[in-house]
Amino acid sequence: MAGTLKREATQFSEDMVLMRALRDMNMPKFIFEDVPLFKGLIQDLFPGLHIARVGHEDLKENCIKLFEAKGYKVVDQQVDKCIQLFETMITRHTTMVVGPTGAGKTTIIEFLQKAKPQKTEIFVLNPKAQTVDELYGVLNPQTREWKEGLLSKIFRSCNEIPQKEEHRWILFDGDVDAVWVENMNSVMDDNKVLTLFNGERIRLENFCKMLFEVYDLQYASPATISRCGMVYVDPKDLGYQPYFVKWMRKWEKRRDEERKLAEEKKEEIEMELHWEPFVDNLNEFFEKYVPPCIDFVFEGITEEKVEKPLDFFVPRTNLNMVTQMLRLLDSMLPETDQESPPDYDVLEHMFIFAMVWSMAVCLTEPSQKRLTDFIRKATSRNLPPTSLFDSFYDYQHQRVWIPWDKRFTEEYNPPEDMKFSKILVPTTDTKKFNWLFEQISGKVKLPCLFVGHSGTAKSVIMQNYINQLDPEKHVKLNINFSSRTTSMDVQTNIEDNIDKRSGKIFGPPFGKQLIIFVDDMHMPKIDTYGTQQPIALLKFLIDKGFIYDREQTLDPKIIKDTQFVAAMLPPGGGTNSVDPRFQSLFSVFCIHFPTEETVEKIYSSILKAHLRDFNEEVQGITSKITKATLKLYNFMVENMPRTPVKFHYIFNLRDLSRIYEGLCRSRMNIFNTKESLIRLWRNEASRVFSDKLVNQEDRDLVENKAISNIIKEVFPDAHEPVMADPLIFGDYMKANPAEPEFEDPKIYDEIKNWKAVGDKFNSILYEYNDVDTHKEMNLVLFEDALSHLTKILRIIRVERGNALLVGFGGSGKQSLTRLATYTAGYDLFMITLSRGYKEKDFRDDLKRLYEMLCTKPTTFLFTDAHVVEEGFLELINNMLTTGMVPALFDEDGKNQMISKIEAAANKAEISQRKEDRWNFFLDTVRDNLHVVLAMSPAGDTLRIRCRNFPGLISSTSIDWFFTWPEDALKAVAEYYLEKVELPEDKRENIVSHFVLVHTSVQDYSKDFELKLRRKNFSTPKNYLDFLNNYKKLLGDNRKKCDDMVKRYGEGLKKLFEGAE
Repeated sequence: MAGTLKREATQFSEDMVLMRALRDMNMPKFIFEDVPLFKGLIQDLFPGLHIARVGHEDLKENCIKLFEAKGYKVVDQQVDKCIQLFETMITRHTTMVVGPTGAGKTTIIEFLQKAKPQKTEIFVLNPKAQTVDELYGVLNPQTREWKEGLLSKIFRSCNEIPQKEEHRWILFDGDVDAVWVENMNSVMDDNKVLTLFNGERIRLENFCKMLFEVYDLQYASPATISRCGMVYVDPKDLGYQPYFVKWMRKWEKRRDEERKLAEEKKEEIEMELHWEPFVDNLNEFFEKYVPPCIDFVFEGITEEKVEKPLDFFVPRTNLNMVTQMLRLLDSMLPETDQESPPDYDVLEHMFIFAMVWSMAVCLTEPSQKRLTDFIRKATSRNLPPTSLFDSFYDYQHQRVWIPWDKRFTEEYNPPEDMKFSKILVPTTDTKKFNWLFEQISGKVKLPCLFVGHSGTAKSVIMQNYINQLDPEKHVKLNINFSSRTTSMDVQTNIEDNIDKRSGKIFGPPFGKQLIIFVDDMHMPKIDTYGTQQPIALLKFLIDKGFIYDREQTLDPKIIKDTQFVAAMLPPGGGTNSVDPRFQSLFSVFCIHFPTEETVEKIYSSILKAHLRDFNEEVQGITSKITKATLKLYNFMVENMPRTPVKFHYIFNLRDLSRIYEGLCRSRMNIFNTKESLIRLWRNEASRVFSDKLVNQEDRDLVENKAISNIIKEVFPDAHEPVMADPLIFGDYMKANPAEPEFEDPKIYDEIKNWKAVGDKFNSILYEYNDVDTHKEMNLVLFEDALSHLTKILRIIRVERGNALLVGFGGSGKQSLTRLATYTAGYDLFMITLSRGYKEKDFRDDLKRLYEMLCTKPTTFLFTDAHVVEEGFLELINNMLTTGMVPALFDEDGKNQMISKIEAAANKAEISQRKEDRWNFFLDTVRDNLHVVLAMSPAGDTLRIRCRNFPGLISSTSIDWFFTWPEDALKAVAEYYLEKVELPEDKRENIVSHFVLVHTSVQDYSKDFELKLRRKNFSTPKNYLDFLNNYKKLLGDNRKKCDDMVKRYGEGLKKLFEGAE
């Protein structure tokens, strides 16, 4: 660079040229805080020397014109960054533009492209949105067939000699890591050659440059960095003011048009100007509130002192906050100049309201209070005394602050078909977030993200809003992320729901908008270099508006009329953080846990509606049951923390919903006393909270202490009858699965003793074994087995009931599931593994399953032995959370499935539109599907799987199998030895010995683990093998003895014959 400057400016001395080269070459690289330091060093090295930068006046003038034409505020530092990037690209053919989100990297690149005198075309791609093989191409080692890669195709086309003089830039808009970018080193150095895996060498021509637009260079190697020119763009140079100035341009345009009109009509009439004071008011409120609030949030600066900065629930930048505030104002302010803008007083209240839901909404609850208190001090307005989050500013009608529940007066109405899955109780939280969602997603039509802990109704609110949209104008798509979700899964899912319109333009059916709801957005696995591949693809699609075809042509697909909404957990505590550049594309609203009053209202409303026809005594305890439920829930949260062993101890509103789903199965002719309903509540609470606990100590704490104390406190006069044992509820006592024509009444009632349960299931087991297609099961239905059988039946009897059965091998998970399925009158589906069984085979099996689900409820039994690939659990996770496997059926497959539910759809009066019929099919199969997962708790496998696939816990009811109790071991041993010839006086001792040996091994295994840090599992399967081996050895030895006796007898006989 110094040589070039010397040749261009011969009038300057060498030290001045050297100073200019050092300064202009290094300044682009420095962060905001280092610029003054570097300038000081230059002054120390070259004291008294001052020389202006190389002008590039034409380019600078073009940049300024472009900024003004687009309505941007001209920021000297940003214009200077354009010049710095231009200068860097003169000396380097590869340049990296580095900086955090909101620094203006994209703007600088786009404006430089347009400001240059030469025509410049940009080819943009995200290198992390696909695999390295898809990026560079791959050579099949067997067939030697070459499959083109996205980058290889773009690189080749960019370096073809253009017909007219033009420049071409390849822009890598994505993370840089040590894998994909290392393959570019030969292009970035002086060789300028890309060598592909098939041996092809493509030269980077002089008219072609490479640009990288990245957040940071955390994973870039020194070899990569040394080959590139660097331009660092610091958000502190830009700030948030220019965005506000750009936003104000449209209001200033209306003001100018109004002025012009007033000038033209001043002879006829004196017009009152509305937009001029409105623009002045906006500027005033911005200066009054935004800078002080931003300083307080990020620096803790107040007028009196400097405090601790506020804590974020989910990280946001100052520009993100201002952007979201202005989007909210856009949704509330007049859309056309035909409407009058709000006056001074109303506008200030609207401004404060928008600030609360943009700046404070992403903070933790204590920080939210600190910021709202700060706003109260900053304004002279009369704000509501309660939390600003609990009030809505009615800017259209009353023009006062009113509580959210007064803004919406909707009451709870049970669904007509009484399906529990369709219940949604309107609360203050659902109303206000529904309104906010509608403002951003419905009016402004921009991406919206809800962030909150599990069970805070994020998904429910979004699904409810999406379901209310006009199906004639909208198409909905749900995508649930897990740790195994890849960008290809996401792209396939989206492409499955869009059609080709013309050329490279794709979208939903014409005249409709596709709403894509991404749930658990934080879940995709973070690779070695900090990227989540599906997030990289979505970021590219939302930001650029297109994706590349990945199967054939590799051409861009421009996707129109598509809108994204999402939900995720807050970062931290084992939850992945999402790329800040991606997150900044969304308006973010954080949902905290609802208050106890809100939760009480929700569940009291559900139970009150269900019990409205019951007698007054039963109706009178509605609020008390909800009070008892909340007490138990709080006890579980406080006393049952998650640990690596108790990884599934997650208690949220889903658990309360499962309790109330059980309570809603009660019938008024059976539960006609308050004691009977309280006993049902005790049963449901035990099933939901207690059955998932991993040891007897925890269960005793919940059942014998917590529940007992709560009943004693809330229902003191009913404690003794309610706490009486045994506690058995079921709806199978009238079941008769052997008679297909028999209609099971499914009367959910209390069963008085285990003998009645045992007799019922033994008779059903006998009938099960009589069916020719069933493999005979020799089961000993001891009390513990009957208990688990009752629990499994309780889960699968309800629509969308899925179970996770956890127990060591041989504990009866599969056998009991088969018997429960037969008792319920369902079909059973299991996959059959074969050599080379892959995901394609699994998908084919799932197609058969969904065909079965069209006509009859079916239990899908899936064990850990079936997990040939971890990708299988990705599909299971989707089945649990959405009821469907993404891209399972093509168009012909969908038509075939729709035809199978045609009669049911006609009966339900579903319209003939394909989308409505397909949605009816999805609802039908989801109601009929009951996934039962049988897993072993041995090792860390289950814990890791549940962390990677959250639906395994959130969408199932867990039943944890303990080791068999002594009476169970004894019953099994007696059954197995029943037909074995044993001395009757010794039989009981032999049985007791079996029990003693097995239980003692379990005790010694604990000492073994403490001393040697190694685990030994003594499972029911070991016990059954122990019994079978005993029977086999006893039989073998008896036969051996009998043979020897016979042999000696024959020998003696011969000896006697010889003696005679």
